[in-house]
Amino acid sequence: MAFLDEIFKANSAILNALLSILNERTFYNDGQPVQVPLLACIGASNEYPDGAELGALYDRFLVRYWIEPIHDRDNLRAMLKAAEPGPVAADVRLDLQEIEAARAEVRKVKLSADMLTMLLDVKDAAARTGITCSDRRWRQASRYLRAVAWLAGRDEVIDDDFMSLADCLWREHGERPAVLGTIGKIANPALIACIELYDAARDLFRESARKPNEEGFQWTVRIGRSLQEVEKIVGRMEAIVVQNPGKQTLTDRLASTKATAKALRTEALQQAGL
Repeated sequence: MAFLDEIFKANSAILNALLSILNERTFYNDGQPVQVPLLACIGASNEYPDGAELGALYDRFLVRYWIEPIHDRDNLRAMLKAAEPGPVAADVRLDLQEIEAARAEVRKVKLSADMLTMLLDVKDAAARTGITCSDRRWRQASRYLRAVAWLAGRDEVIDDDFMSLADCLWREHGERPAVLGTIGKIANPALIACIELYDAARDLFRESARKPNEEGFQWTVRIGRSLQEVEKIVGRMEAIVVQNPGKQTLTDRLASTKATAKALRTEALQQAGL
């Protein structure tokens, strides 16, 4: 297992060597191929790759996560108070045999003809919006879908699994919402509708914070109006959930939005002195 910090700051010799190591698991030592027993490689960077010569290396990393700083004050407080992590307990470690067994099970997960067609539809839709990926990435994406399904305890890929591809297809993190929307319109339009409603509720909650020099009465009225809008959003999400029974992802979004409404309701009652 390898972790490469600030990967794009490496010199050209190291970067070129990584191309074959990550793709073929082969290192060329004075021209002689040496097999590398690499299971997984995680890279980290505070910047995007600069220059076309790094494009091939960037493409080697299938899953990309953008880590935002902690903006919420309570969450930041919790992080600062958290104890230092201790050693990993022996009963939660994986050995090589367990990893290989998991990989074997993932290879057995079914990607049906309908799901394969959906993947091709996602590829075409992404291309129409200017998001293009290498054939290698699309092949890896099909394997990734199987792994997502396996982690969810299923032996077959379903439409919900496709939303995870949002973290495989963007090149810069600002593209992720567009990628997510493109995938969702094909694979899970109900979830996209819920995500958009959830984001709207979250924005209303953020905007409800008291502004400098704002009168208490004005703030109370504004919180009340935001609460009314959020409760309308909850109602629309409930209708979507009813129309799509058994979708846990929709239920989770609804629960989060209800929590936002509850927080606004509590704030409004406190400001009203109730």
